[in-house]
Amino acid sequence: MINCDLYRHDGRYVAFSVYTKFPYTFIEQGKKRHFFYLCTLMLAALISRPTRFKTILKMRNVNSQRTRAKDDGKIGEYLSIGVREEFLHVKDAQNGLRIPNVLFERVIEFYRANNFEEILLTVKKDNRRSLLFWHSYGAKLKECDYLESHSCLMSLKIAVNAK
Repeated sequence: MINCDLYRHDGRYVAFSVYTKFPYTFIEQGKKRHFFYLCTLMLAALISRPTRFKTILKMRNVNSQRTRAKDDGKIGEYLSIGVREEFLHVKDAQNGLRIPNVLFERVIEFYRANNFEEILLTVKKDNRRSLLFWHSYGAKLKECDYLESHSCLMSLKIAVNAK
């Protein structure tokens, strides 16, 4: 359901990338497969901080709206990327790209190989570095009614590999 790539530099992991082929259903699929484990985690989270109940309800509503979105099987979602601050500008020895670009190029190639046409990205509106990064790849803002006002949905159209 979810893919995770790790990036090693000088023998240690310095970056990760998480993406899915099931942007509208992976949460529902995960809830079905891991129901009791998730219930235990949520109960523990609520016991330790009861104010999380409001957040859990809000996320339930967001997920409900996501599952009603159109899914034609040609849309993937890039869920997360993380690069240690001191490695943001380090270039990969094999291709000369910066580490964030290497990770994203891997994701793009994965989606191309699986004949996907679009990648969705959720970005906080005040995260200028991320917005500029995604714009450099041609990502555009996309209409979305299930995100909070501090986040935006971006869409990147990708060319499918010719067979």
